[in-house]
Amino acid sequence: MKIILQDRLFNFNKIKYTLKNPRVGLKLELYITLMKSFVTGLLDLLFPPICVCCDTKLVQGETLICTICFSSFPETGAHTSAENAVIDRLIGKASVTHGLALYRLRKKSLLERALFAMKYKNQPKIGELFGQQYGSILYNAPITSTIDGIVPIPLHKKN
Repeated sequence: MKIILQDRLFNFNKIKYTLKNPRVGLKLELYITLMKSFVTGLLDLLFPPICVCCDTKLVQGETLICTICFSSFPETGAHTSAENAVIDRLIGKASVTHGLALYRLRKKSLLERALFAMKYKNQPKIGELFGQQYGSILYNAPITSTIDGIVPIPLHKKN
């Protein structure tokens, strides 16, 4: 199959052979990887990724939230004990054996800014980031060996 595009002749059979040829295919993959890296670097230079909490430029390896902001979020440590503030808030409202929360939310905090961005600025990847982080913490926690399922429960008084 041959196509002429802007005075150039493209032979698709030759391209298929090139992609199947291991030596040439590896060179092509390397070229594509280098081009992706170049384009990503150029975009980062023109439109640098910034932290949704503190508006500083993110460094390589950081996604959406910088390491400084992540370390400033107040952890509850609820996964380390059976009795905690989450259980205390649910007594009399639901039959719950374990209550877990990753962070303690405070007004006007960096965590509140991250949650606001997730909910109202169309940044669902922040929720995935929190989920991955807490999932890795819970994976090694002894309390989770007795848990059959996880159900999200809103803790706000209105809900």
